[in-house]
Amino acid sequence: MARDTTASPSGTTFTTLTVTASASSLSPASTALPSTCVPGTFTCNSPSTFSQCVGGGTYTYMGSVAAGMQCVNGQIIRQSAGPCTPNGQIFCNGSNAFYMCDQGGLIDMGRVAPGT
Repeated sequence: MARDTTASPSGTTFTTLTVTASASSLSPASTALPSTCVPGTFTCNSPSTFSQCVGGGTYTYMGSVAAGMQCVNGQIIRQSAGPCTPNGQIFCNGSNAFYMCDQGGLIDMGRVAPGT
């Protein structure tokens, strides 16, 4: 790590830190990625992390998927509480909450309205 301190014309002091890391130091359990790819496509490093193909045909680690999502087969999809049919069907989740079947997966819709 390198540290550079600079004073601005107004007298404010800024410190810039430069960190250098090798690929092996970024992740102890790195995932082998294809050597070439189609720009704009995704690959899953794990169910909760992904990489995106950028110009030049190489994957760049993008980090974690958003809350409630998961990475499966190169696609970032919504997590579900299990499979279901038919789409649009409502299922009870205890006595005060419910799921809705959407695209073959149970989606937690939360609590029911008071009095229902």
